[in-house]
Amino acid sequence: MIKNQLSVKALSRQLKSLVIFVFAGMLLVLNVACSSPDVSMSSDTTSADRQVDSKEHLYNSSQPKKGGMNNYNDDVRADSPKVKAKARALVDNAKQNLKQSEDPKEVPGKVMESAKSVKDDISETAQERSENFVRGTEEGMENLKGNLDRASREIPEVVKEGADNAKNSVKQSATSAKETVNTLKQNIDKTL
Repeated sequence: MIKNQLSVKALSRQLKSLVIFVFAGMLLVLNVACSSPDVSMSSDTTSADRQVDSKEHLYNSSQPKKGGMNNYNDDVRADSPKVKAKARALVDNAKQNLKQSEDPKEVPGKVMESAKSVKDDISETAQERSENFVRGTEEGMENLKGNLDRASREIPEVVKEGADNAKNSVKQSATSAKETVNTLKQNIDKTL
């Protein structure tokens, strides 16, 4: 009897798996069939014949060949006069820099001039830093002296306040202890 129940359960699981597999297959077939391209278009048109509005995504075949991707201009912004002027200025600047550095006889003189200016800058910076350090140290010493003077004047007052506070605390503790003893005496007298 138990063996029969187990085989029925196993058969039930297998049948359930089969139904799910068939249902998933039907969904796959329907999905593929329903997602095909529009069949109402004529078969003689191709994707190359369709027009796209964006100039950046479609190369117009009437464009002159300039060299870029697919032998056409890749970016229409490159044709602007501002970009061309900036490119021309950069090229001229690079040529000027090359002309200045071409004469090998001038290189040692330029190196010496650069080294001298760097040396002057370093010495000025070192002088400024040492002056700032001295000035900062002097200000720190003045602050320290002022703090010590103020502390020497205020320490006796702080000690006196501390002593007064301790004295008052002892008095309050004594008073509280007396009151507690009196309260205990009254409670004991009431209970007896």
